[in-house]
This record gives sequence, structure tokens and C-alpha cells, in this order.
Amino acid sequence: MTIALPTLEEAVRSAVAGVDDPEYPGISIVDLGLLEQVRVDHGHVEVGLIPTFSGCPALAVIADEVRGAVGDVEGVTSVEVAWLPGPAWTCLLYTSDAADDLLCVD
Repeated sequence: MTIALPTLEEAVRSAVAGVDDPEYPGISIVDLGLLEQVRVDHGHVEVGLIPTFSGCPALAVIADEVRGAVGDVEGVTSVEVAWLPGPAWTCLLYTSDAADDLLCVD
């Protein structure tokens, strides 16, 4: 039986999923729909996030936590985190896990 090891991108996505939104402890930024893209190139990782709004006071904290979590992944040599200008975040990006804990009116 062969056990498939996760790809570096999968490991990075898993690491990002372990980062909670500081305003919603226990709820991952992935479950809130903030993770837009992950690019991996020979150990260099670029993570693109969508801010809930441009003036969110938690943006720097979230970016630092993502850098730390991704930087701890074996095989990652450098990490860039960027807040993307689009697509616009909406509560429709929540996963069912986050929706179970939050009420969202669009």
C-alpha cells in the first residue's frame, strides 16, 4: 500500500487553515473565506488573502500569523503574504463550518 504524501501546496494550505481570525477565535481564516490563492515555486510561497474590509485592524496580525505558520512547513524557504484588492470579500465565502458559528446577512 502506498501512502501519498501531501504536496507542498497542500501542506501550506493546511498550515494557513490553522490560523484563526483574531476577532473570531476558533474560526480559521480559511473557513471565513480569506484565503484566495497559494503559489509555490521551489520552496518560495506566495499567499494571497482577501481582507474583509480595507481598514480591518487585524490585517497585520493575520499576515504575521500566516507567515509564521507557512514558514514552519517543511520545504518552505520563503513566504510572502499579500492582501489582494479583489475579488471583494463577502460572507458568502464562509465555509459551512464558519456558517455554523456565525450569522451572516448579505
